[in-house]
Parts: sequence; C-alpha cells; structure tokens
Amino acid sequence: MRGMASRAKAHAALLALWMGAGVAVVLYLEPGDARILVPVVAGFTVVVSLWHPIPRAGTVVSLLAAAIYVGMRYLVEGQEGIAQPAVAAAVVLFGLGLVADAFTARAEADALQRRHDSLLIDELTPTSSTGAMKWQHAQKQLAEEIDRARRYKHPVSLVLVGLDPLLENAPDAQVQAALRQRSDLVRFLLAKTRTSDHVAFRGEDRLALVLPHTPLKGALAFVDKYLPDMKVAAGVDPRIGVAEFPTDAGSADELTSEAESALEFGKASGIRVVSRSILMGDQGSSPGRATPPLPRSGAERSANVQGGRGGNSGT
Repeated sequence: MRGMASRAKAHAALLALWMGAGVAVVLYLEPGDARILVPVVAGFTVVVSLWHPIPRAGTVVSLLAAAIYVGMRYLVEGQEGIAQPAVAAAVVLFGLGLVADAFTARAEADALQRRHDSLLIDELTPTSSTGAMKWQHAQKQLAEEIDRARRYKHPVSLVLVGLDPLLENAPDAQVQAALRQRSDLVRFLLAKTRTSDHVAFRGEDRLALVLPHTPLKGALAFVDKYLPDMKVAAGVDPRIGVAEFPTDAGSADELTSEAESALEFGKASGIRVVSRSILMGDQGSSPGRATPPLPRSGAERSANVQGGRGGNSGT
C-alpha cells in the first residue's frame, strides 16, 4: 500500500513539475498577448487527461490543445514569431498528456490492486465480523470432517437454520436490527457448541452448524434443547433442517443438499425441525419435528447426548 501511494505521489509531482516548468518556458518565448492562452490550454489538457473519458486521453487532448493554441495564436498575433512558442507549446502539452496518462494508468492500477488485495484478504479470512465462519471455509472443514468420519467410522451431522432474508428495500434501522439479531444468534450458538463444532453463514438467511462425532439423535437433541433460546436470539421462529453422514449422505455436497432439502421441506410444511432420513420416526415424535421416511438404504445410529463447548451436541 505504501509503495502504491509513493508511486502515485511521484507521478503527481512529475505532472506538477512538468506543467510549471513548461508553462514558464512557453511564457518566456511568447511575449505577445497570446501568452494568456498558455496556462489555459495547459490546464485544459491536464483536467481532461485526468478525467480520462477515452483511452490515451492525454495524448489526444494534448495534440488538440496544441492545435488550438497555434490557431488562436495565429489569429491574435499573426504569423510573425510563431515558430518558437508553437513548437515549445506543442512539446509541453504533449509531455503533459503523456505524464497525465501515466498518472491515470498508475492510479487505476493501484485501485485494482487494492481491490484485489481486499478480495484476497476477505477470501483468506476464515471468519466474518460476527465470529461465524465463512461458508467456503466451512465447506472445507465439513469435507475434512467427513473424510475423518469415513476413516474412523463416526457420524457427522449438519444443521441448517433458516432465517428471514434481508430485504433490499427495508429501512436501515430494520436491517441493522436484523444484523444485530444474527450476531446475537451466532454468539449464542458459539457458546453452546463445542470447540470442535463449526458455526458458519450460508448466504444471508442460513446458519450452518457442522457437528463432528454427532449422530442424528444428538443433533436433534441439541436443536430441541436450544430452539426456544434460538428463537429469542434470532427474533424469528426459524426452520431447521438436519442431516447426518453416513445415514443421509456420503459426501459433503450430498450432506449439504440433504440438509437444504430438509430445510425447504420445513419451510413449505410449517414444521420447525425436519430430518429427511430413513429413520422411520424412531427419533421421537416431539411437537414441531418431523422425520419423513425416504426410500433409501442405511442403518440407524444410536446416540448418547453429552456436553459440548458450553452446551450439548452429542457424540
């Protein structure tokens, strides 16, 4: 960043120096009334070049300004003594155009570099300002957890919490209140999950919980226990979709898709907590929860609910 600023300052200093020295030389060579045109065309060249309406604007405008100066000088002073000031003005104006083009190109390159650096930093930063992981990093963690679970034969559950989307035309106060509620919900979930669990935003209206070493029964027990507090923290009555590896899916993408399907089913049906699995209702029949059976193969995994980072996830 400091190097970018130094290069921009160097180009600006060169532009100012060239303009001041060039105008002084042309004024020295132009003793007549036409000398007033010199700072005018020089300023015109610099302003339009920095505005940069077209590529290589400085070069084009400098040639145009030189032609204007020569024409006006001929009309005011006549042909006598026109050679030296005309040549000097053309050189000065063309140089101004080149330096202004270089300054503009440097400024645009620096702006692109800053934008690239900002995007790179944002991409490499695993957590958002709320403390939740960014989804691309959570996806990587989920894939790694499933790889470990496949090797060591333990389950991984994914919980998706559906929130109300932020409306584009909503008042600023309403948007800020919704963002505060999301931050409160993230802090609550971080306090109630284990250090091995991951809380992440999936878009603006979904929170994902990756729960390693947690079977479906443990994930559902966690949701049942903390759903009332989650409703208070979120300010809405969320819908929740739950899926488990390996019962419901065999990969991270499949597990995410399964949890998404369960969440969408819950939204459409009005059921708060949905787990689309082949468990045939063996997870219990607590109010507001459904486990509609699907025609797929698999075996039920038992669960012993245990404590977590400050809460209860199950192992």
